[in-house]
Formats: sequence, structure tokens, C-alpha cells
Amino acid sequence: MKQNHQEWLNRGIAAVLAAGAVGLIAWQGFQYVKESERSEPVRRIQAVTTMQTESVTAEDAVQMTAASTSAASAQKKTTKHAETRTSAAASETSTVAFPLELNAASAEELEQLPGIGPVLAERIVSYRSQIGCFQNREQLLDVEGIGTATYAAIVDLLYLTEEYDLSDPAEPETEESQVVPEVSEAEPGNVPEESPQEPVTEAEMQPVDLNTASRKELMQIPDMTPELAEEILQFRQENQYFSSVYELLYLEHMTDSYFQKIREKIVVLSK
Repeated sequence: MKQNHQEWLNRGIAAVLAAGAVGLIAWQGFQYVKESERSEPVRRIQAVTTMQTESVTAEDAVQMTAASTSAASAQKKTTKHAETRTSAAASETSTVAFPLELNAASAEELEQLPGIGPVLAERIVSYRSQIGCFQNREQLLDVEGIGTATYAAIVDLLYLTEEYDLSDPAEPETEESQVVPEVSEAEPGNVPEESPQEPVTEAEMQPVDLNTASRKELMQIPDMTPELAEEILQFRQENQYFSSVYELLYLEHMTDSYFQKIREKIVVLSK
């Protein structure tokens, strides 16, 4: 009887232990499932954050690559443009051969001279047109903006096919220097009568040379005034000679309309 009781007791203990073991295993399984359910949102958040970080990093890398490529392209274009401008400037400079013929050089060629920019080059060409042509390189000093320093820097880079020496020109014969022949007294009956001179018409009048004409010859020009004739003689004396008939326009009493009227009556021949 005791043996059977002991056997049932052992079986009961074993059953309790088995039940406890099963309960423990079940409780551990429940805790694992619960822990898994709690950690799943965290893993999802971490995964999304990781993906966003990787996406932002990739976009930054693409933007940095694009910016670097754009900067390199811009630098290449700038370098190429600078090389092109340098090459063009070198080509333009190399085409100018010194010395230059002063009466044939263009404004662009004159710009290559030291100290001569676009403004002075245009002034030289304009002054050359006004006087007809340069007779001597020293006439460059008459151009506004060209001083002795600039002239000294460019004079050896210029030449004239025909250059005249303006330092010692032949003085024009004036009325004062003309020798008046002495008239000997003659008997009244032997003095020939002077025949009156007929006035010269405009059609018969020959063009007057401004470099040799006397005051009397200048007064034969139609509508010439004594003041204007005196100005012409004074200008010729101060400047040694006329280079062009258009220099008359510098005179105070000369008007454009009167110049056009007498243009065919005047010439510049002698120097």
C-alpha cells in the first residue's frame, strides 16, 4: 500500500514538474513574441531612416558631381575664350608691319603705335583728310593730343614716300620785297598814255595759287574782302605755306557758303 502511494506521489510530482516546465516554456515563448512585436516598429523606423539617409547621400553626391562638372566646363570655356582673344590680338598685332606709311595707314594700324589709342588714331586720319595729306611727319604735332613725347615715340615707326623739309621754306615774294623800277622823269610830250585795263571776268579768271598770290591777286577773287585777303596772307606767313585749299576754313572771315563759291577759283600748287 505504501509502495503504491509512493508511486502515485512520484507521478504527481513529475506531472507538476512537467506542467511547470511546459508553463515556463510557454511563458518564454509569449515574452519573445511580445518583444518581437515591440521591436518591429523600431526596426522599421531604423530601416526607413537608413534608406532616407542613403537617398540624401546619393542625391548630394549627384549634385556635387554635377556642380563639379559644370565648374570644370565653365573653366574650360573661359580658358578657351581667353586663348581665342589672345590669339586674335596676337594675330592682329602681327599683321601690322612697321614702319607705316603715314598717308596710307588706316586708323586700326595707327592704333598699334605706342601711346596711340582709337581716339588719337581717328584724329590723325581726320586731320590727314582735312589737309589733303601729310607733307612732313612733324605735322603730327598739329594733331590735338599728340605732344613731343608721343611724337618722339612714334616718329621712327612712320615714314612718308615723299617728305618735304618744312624748316627752311622759300619765303614767298611779298609786295614789300618786290623791286619797283625807278621811273625817270620824262618830258611831258614823251610820256605814253596808259591804256585802261579791262576788268577780268569770272569766266576768264585763272585759279589763284594760295601759296604765291599777292594781296592784289587775292582781291581779284569774286567778292573777296580786304580783311579775308589779309587773313590769307597772315596764315600763309605763319604756317609757311598752304597744304590744302580746305585750310581756308580755319580763317575767321571765311564761311562755308563763300568757300563753296570760290572753290573752283583757288588752287594749291607751289610749296
